[in-house]
Amino acid sequence: MFATSYKTIIFFLFVFLYFLLLNIFSPPQGDDWNYILSNRDSIKNSIDVFLNWNSRLGELLFSSNLSQIPQNLFDFLNAIVACVFIFLFFYILFLRFPNNLCDFAAILLTLLLLLLLLSFEEVFLWGSGSLNYLWGFSLSLLFLIPYRKNLQILKMGGG
Repeated sequence: MFATSYKTIIFFLFVFLYFLLLNIFSPPQGDDWNYILSNRDSIKNSIDVFLNWNSRLGELLFSSNLSQIPQNLFDFLNAIVACVFIFLFFYILFLRFPNNLCDFAAILLTLLLLLLLLSFEEVFLWGSGSLNYLWGFSLSLLFLIPYRKNLQILKMGGG
């Protein structure tokens, strides 16, 4: 489905290392400490979060299961999802993966804009927030790819 080059892999590794370092050097924030330090049953914890705090799916997943995995493993997984999000975003825009320095500059500009214009740490670094937003956005982009490809075919007059 996707053709990749060695440049794309290098770009992917660079962006992955960027997000991995950010995740490693960012401690758990806010209510994540409550979930991490909680010794309660995961089902009871998720019911408590749903009834008393909020009913967001990412928060429920984090409070029930993912808060109990080692922090370094979560940082690794979160960096992978953040990297996948950036590359899916690029793919949705240009219908290809980055393969030259201009593309890499576009990725860097995207990262800079996300850092400056978004509540970056809440979306990319905070455990509950990243499961709510980043992981959900990435899943949404993944499902949009076939529609984006069909849009390109319609524009070219092939369908």
